[in-house]
Amino acid sequence: MKKIIALVLVLCMSFSMILTVSAATANTFNHKFNLVRLIRGMFDRTRVEDEVVGDNGDNVFDLYIDGISIDEYDIVYPAEADLLHYSTALAFADYLANLGITVDVKSDADAATEYEILIGDTNRKISIDDTVVLGENEYIICQDGKKVVMLGSSFMIAGGVYAFVNEYMVPADGELDVNITNLPEEAEISTYVWETPTSVIYMIGDGMGMKHIEATKELRAEQMPVFFAETFPYFSRVKTFSYSVDPLREEEYTDSAAAGTALATGYKTINSYLGLDHELNEVKNLRELAYEKGVKTAVLTTDHITGATPSAFLVHHNDRNDGEIIQDAIDALMSEGLVEYCYGTSDDEYGDGLTNEAREALSIISKDDSRFFIMIEEAYIDKESHARDMEDMPDKVVRFNECIAYCSVFAVIRGDVFVIVTADHETGGVSKSMEGWYMPRGTHTNTSVPLFCLGFEGLADLATGKTIDNTNIAKFIAKTLYGVEDFGDVNFGKEVDE
Repeated sequence: MKKIIALVLVLCMSFSMILTVSAATANTFNHKFNLVRLIRGMFDRTRVEDEVVGDNGDNVFDLYIDGISIDEYDIVYPAEADLLHYSTALAFADYLANLGITVDVKSDADAATEYEILIGDTNRKISIDDTVVLGENEYIICQDGKKVVMLGSSFMIAGGVYAFVNEYMVPADGELDVNITNLPEEAEISTYVWETPTSVIYMIGDGMGMKHIEATKELRAEQMPVFFAETFPYFSRVKTFSYSVDPLREEEYTDSAAAGTALATGYKTINSYLGLDHELNEVKNLRELAYEKGVKTAVLTTDHITGATPSAFLVHHNDRNDGEIIQDAIDALMSEGLVEYCYGTSDDEYGDGLTNEAREALSIISKDDSRFFIMIEEAYIDKESHARDMEDMPDKVVRFNECIAYCSVFAVIRGDVFVIVTADHETGGVSKSMEGWYMPRGTHTNTSVPLFCLGFEGLADLATGKTIDNTNIAKFIAKTLYGVEDFGDVNFGKEVDE
């Protein structure tokens, strides 16, 4: 057996080296080749509904509920419920997978099994009253015979999972394994309280203005009846102009390089600059700051990894169009281990791949409840808007919304994570006439973009309900998570508009 395992490892390492060499001349990290992921893919089982991501290695411990192994259970979500229920089921299974514990995920359209964990109001017969009205931060977790029931409204559907993993899934003194015997038998309402934050999921919809969201809810009402970020408790509008616009007045609007740099570093800069201030000085980005603080980091995009927005979180260069130079710098970061997970693609045929890639990245950088920083960009809202394509643009907002759903319930389950959803700028000037939705221009605009925040109460200091500057976001993250008071341009962006 040891010889077989050794052979498999040698073959995988050889294959990985071949892939890396062949990709070196063609955008090495547009498609990552991760040895751990490759080995895992060879041995993982295909699960019902979706593949659960995670380490899936040797169990950290054995987990039981009243003496029944957790792998005897299925996680069940309502087939007719919103995406948050499905995302919660996946996120719960992914969390367990990172502990080496495999639990299948299925909808209640599938036949019932003896042991099930029910996420929300399913069609399963239970004796408790599942019609109770729950408030904004309230949830229920209880045991009904051989069923575990988790109820909650909106993102609090994940509150029961939070309680399960943080309160009940704790080994007894002197025990290595966990046998949960104290789940409530009554449907008592619990109040969710966010923990002190240690990590952030920073989500950027490139080119996405409020009208993009409004248009998508109307044009894709079935796929996106709700843009989940709009239900976050904290909101502001964000000014996006670059140094080229004000004070230089050489450009009409920001580009993605300058806007991305503002979001990553807290500095306004000149269009086309990446990670540089307007005087060409290198300025530290949040990913670099996080790494210095011992935090695991990741950068994901549906664009090339050398695209302007992801590059602003990765490199320092004065021309966003120097793809080869930027790629070499990113390759160096990866080879030196300065970023944990880095992914981009040139392929728009992503399907739900953005969510799956986010799941993969979060599984890696959050393992063992590690602190992490991740930036996730949906780039094709901007690309379709440049093309003034009202047919395809809404599909990209839908794709972004699906990823927001997963990341949001992931944050609730962890408890110490907050989520920021914003845009680098607006593209297209999306408008509505008597004939319907249209884009009058194929360029960026100076229209303020939305900022939505989910997490601890301190987010009210960032998303004030007023209009803020885009540099304020990076400064807030640096101060909140890493204790850095002087991050970014401290003499700019403090003011807000009523």
